[in-house]
Formats: sequence, C-alpha cells, structure tokens
Amino acid sequence: MRRAAPELAASRMYRRTRAMKNATLFPLAAAVLSISACATTTAPPTSPAQRAADEAAAARVQAALTAQADLYSKDITVSVVNGVATLGGMAWSTGDIETAASVVRAVPGITRVINQISTERSQVGR
Repeated sequence: MRRAAPELAASRMYRRTRAMKNATLFPLAAAVLSISACATTTAPPTSPAQRAADEAAAARVQAALTAQADLYSKDITVSVVNGVATLGGMAWSTGDIETAASVVRAVPGITRVINQISTERSQVGR
C-alpha cells in the first residue's frame, strides 16, 4: 500500500529532524563524557622528594596524636598527600574527633585536614 504524498513528506521530515537531533546529541554526549573523565583522573604522580616529605609529615602527625594525653589515637589512621592530611578510623566521641583535627592542624607542613573519623557509636550495627 502506497502512502499519500503529504504522509510521505511528513515521514521524511520526521526522519530528517531525528537525524539532525542525533547528529547534535552524540557529539554533545561525547564532550560531556570526556570532560567528566578529565575531572575524575587521579592526581599527577609526586616526586620522590614530595613522597618523602609526605611520609615525614604523616609521622609527625601520628606522633602529635600519640602525644595527646586525652586522646586514644590507636584507631585513627593518617595519610598525607601534598601536605593535605586525611584522618580516618574511629574515635570514642565527637570531642575526640575535633581534638584530633585541631592537633593535626598545628603540625608543621600540614596545609589542610580532611577529617573522616567516625565515632564508635555510628559504627554499631554496620
């Protein structure tokens, strides 16, 4: 069965518009994916000197936490990358979490503290 001329023209117009939409959407999607891929790449590798400085800073941070008499720091983990200290693990109270962060901020060579310590109570039932 043959289509009528107006129906055929409408069908061609629909296919042409659809093709144009696809032609603009695919490059746009590719651009968005490439930008998001760039944003999720890891930090550039550090030099041996920077790694040594970070390890020394991590040791200073751990020593400062251990020296704090009113803080149980055995369950607190420390990592330092480019002077940014990341604290993890668990503490007994939110006061201990705040104390740990303030102690670490005072350590020479630490430019920023990312505090991811949680309380023991928040881990119950996990």
